[in-house]
Order: sequence, then structure tokens, then C-alpha cells
Amino acid sequence: MLYSERNGFRKNKEKTDKIERIAYKLLLDCCEKYKRNLTYQFPKKEYHSFTDKSYTTFDETNFINTLKLLIPDLYINEAGKVDLPSEENYNQLALIDYIEFFAQNIMDIRVTWNNSIYRNFEYIDCLSTKNIRDNFRDEINNIFNLAGLTFELTANGNIERINECCSFVDEIQKDIEKVNEDGLEKLLEEAVKLYKDPNPVSQKYAVEKLWDAFERLKTYYDANKRQSANKLVDSMATNNEYFLQIFSNEFHVLTKIGNECRIRHHEMDKIEISEEYYDYLFQRCISLIGLAIKYLDK
Repeated sequence: MLYSERNGFRKNKEKTDKIERIAYKLLLDCCEKYKRNLTYQFPKKEYHSFTDKSYTTFDETNFINTLKLLIPDLYINEAGKVDLPSEENYNQLALIDYIEFFAQNIMDIRVTWNNSIYRNFEYIDCLSTKNIRDNFRDEINNIFNLAGLTFELTANGNIERINECCSFVDEIQKDIEKVNEDGLEKLLEEAVKLYKDPNPVSQKYAVEKLWDAFERLKTYYDANKRQSANKLVDSMATNNEYFLQIFSNEFHVLTKIGNECRIRHHEMDKIEISEEYYDYLFQRCISLIGLAIKYLDK
């Protein structure tokens, strides 16, 4: 930690989901550093005539051709190298795909010179271990943190969106797994997955899926939605009239939002939702659902 940060003189970096050009370049350079760890997927046999030896190296051409098919929106320059796009309006999701490709596929290697004195060429031995993935993940997440990006590369090699609410959502996920109703459990899992997706468009669909789960939750006990919801609210309130009123009002308000806003319904008279509201709506609804599922079948 540097002096200004350590002593509180540095302003907190504003969190963002926009990968600026400096961060883009740092992330590309990090991937480049680990490229030879993909040699087992892209091996190329070479022959060194002076030493009359064959050896394995990284096949850059095969690598680039594969990327063109796998991540077609990834910018590749005229020299056939993955590079920082020249235009400002670049596709940052392609970069996220690129990072995930490395995170999920790199393997440990051992690199040695053929001769410690003359160093004519290097041997690349591909190992069966994956320890290098932890180093790669740490470096990528460090760049995300330095750039103030709301992303995290997880241990399974996926990039997820993170914010202050995500730790709370992670806790709710543990309760979701215990829900004894497959349809509700599936809707909640899909909503959480979309909420953590780094694509900004996914937040809209996360809210839509969550409201679907909310409506299904209200029929957990009975096809009669009002009776079923009332039974759940009674259970949540635990005979406390004050909280009975609070939870009843919250169920009513969230139902009203779902009916009047363009979440589950898309008629012309529905109220449009600003992109800035999706986090708030998701967090408000998941908070109520997270509490409610603790009281199911009680």
C-alpha cells in the first residue's frame, strides 16, 4: 500500500464496469505473459538444423485462427496479433471471453534451454498440473482491483460482476439450494447467475427472472396466490403484528412494481426502467425473497 492510500489522502476509486483502454492493455499483457501455458493445445514441432534436434514450441498461427472462430469480436491487428482496438467503441465482452479462455485452459509448463551455454532453443514440456491458474487469476483480479472494475475472476475460470450486494447474494444462494420446489429454485438460480454476469444487459434479465421467481414464490403453498402469500407472510412475521404489516406492504409494493413497470410485462402503458435502477430493484426483491425462503414449510 502506497503512502497516500495508507494515510487516507487518496480518493477512493469509483467502481465501474467499463474497461478503459489502460486496463484493457494491462489485461492483454497479462494474457500474453501466460500464452505459452497453452502449448498443450497449440503445439508446433520445430527442427533446429545446427543441433539436429526437434523440439516443441507454441503455435501462434493455430492459436490466432482458433480465436477468430471462438471469439470473432476479439480485435486482431494486421500483423495477426491480439491487440488493443484502435476505435473507442470496442467490444469489452470479447476481452472477457479471452481472459476466461486463458483461465480455463492454461496448464503448467517447464521451459528449459537445450544447452545452458549456447542456448540454441527452448524446450517446452507440458505438464498435467494446473497450479499456474491460481497465479493468473491473482494477477487478473489485481488489475480489476487497480482499475476499479466491478469484476472478479473466480476459481472456476468465470468472470462475475461484483458489488456490495454480491456477498449478501452469495449467502442467499446457500438457502436457495435448500428450496424444496424445483421451479422456484431454478428461477432463483438463473436470476443470481444473470445478476453476476458482466454483460450490462444481463441486469435487466436478472430482474425479470427474479420477479418471475417472486410470483412463483407467492403460489408456494396454494394455487390461490393471495391465500398462499398471506400464509407465507404470517410465517415470516412470527405473530408480530408490526412486521406482519411491513412484510404485507412489501409483498404488495413489489407486486405493484412488477405489474406496472416493464419487468415481466411489456405493454405500451408499462413504465420504463432506467438502467441505474436495476441494481436497486434486484437487491430489494432478493432481500425479501431471501428472508421468505428461510420460513418456507415452517
